[in-house]
Amino acid sequence: MAKRQVEVDKEFEMRLDLVNVGRKPALLVEVKNVFCKDFRVSSSPSWCTVQNGNVKMENKEIGPFKVETAKLAVKGLKLGTFTFNPQATFVDDLGKTRTFDLQPVTVTVNPRVPRERVVGKIFSGTPDLDHLLLGGLPENYAIALSAPSSDERETLVDRFLKAGVEAEEITFHITVDPGNTKTLAEQHQSNFYVLLCSPLADSMLANLPNVYKLKGVENLTEIDIALTKAFRTLDPSAISPRRICLNVISDVLLQHHVVNTRRWLSTLLPTLKSKGFTVLAVIDPAIHTSEETQAVLGLFEGEISIHDKETTKGTARFLKVKKMTGQKFLKDETPLTEEQSKTA
Repeated sequence: MAKRQVEVDKEFEMRLDLVNVGRKPALLVEVKNVFCKDFRVSSSPSWCTVQNGNVKMENKEIGPFKVETAKLAVKGLKLGTFTFNPQATFVDDLGKTRTFDLQPVTVTVNPRVPRERVVGKIFSGTPDLDHLLLGGLPENYAIALSAPSSDERETLVDRFLKAGVEAEEITFHITVDPGNTKTLAEQHQSNFYVLLCSPLADSMLANLPNVYKLKGVENLTEIDIALTKAFRTLDPSAISPRRICLNVISDVLLQHHVVNTRRWLSTLLPTLKSKGFTVLAVIDPAIHTSEETQAVLGLFEGEISIHDKETTKGTARFLKVKKMTGQKFLKDETPLTEEQSKTA
């Protein structure tokens, strides 16, 4: 059972009710074709393992005239209408493997319904994070994202930038690799700005009025100058929130070490905040010493982390708000990936 109409990237419950109508116990093996690759499961019962759209039940016994219910927390990642034809596999009391076709399930994934903005906060683009932050990122805050290189980190950054563009906010990205933001730079030249710090900048992005190309992060003054030039093009009468992603912090720390990095950020962060920016700065703790990481993180009012954690099913990746000075937030952590076995 599942809702027929759901919102994209919003969690909903999918439920499997398995009934043994026989007089003898049976063993549940799996239910195939529960969903497809365009859906993601964030949680499931401990006796279930989710893999490739199938739910494996590891020969769980179900007694005569008993019901076993598996509740799955699921998200639709792509718009569209999807029909699933689940098929249950079980072993009867004679040891024979049997299958049973469940009723087809059709789910339509619709666009997200616009949410009402919480005063003093901006949407991060990641609903799970906005939930933990009780409505979104605090406006005009400097927040560090402590996370190793991963698809989940890149997705969170991409969503942060895209959310700003879609809300018609002035949005900046300082990075060594434009990645998926290349399209944003080309399609939203009026409110999306990129400072690309790479010796290969000319081959990575076209020459556009909203693109500033630097040779790298060796000269921090050049970054400051490029930012000043970009700020001069902004409409001073605009009152909408502004956001910026500093996706070069680890590169700067490796190049300039902790003292100069702190000195640069100690000037840059107040400047950005004075101009109305909410700052999201990315740092990879896996490539720095803990002392260097903490020395940089201490400059920020907020800290969000993406980290791996061992669960009963193996290793999973979680999102957690660790600090948000002067703000209320949930101290829970939310899974970002399907739990995978250690040997996967």
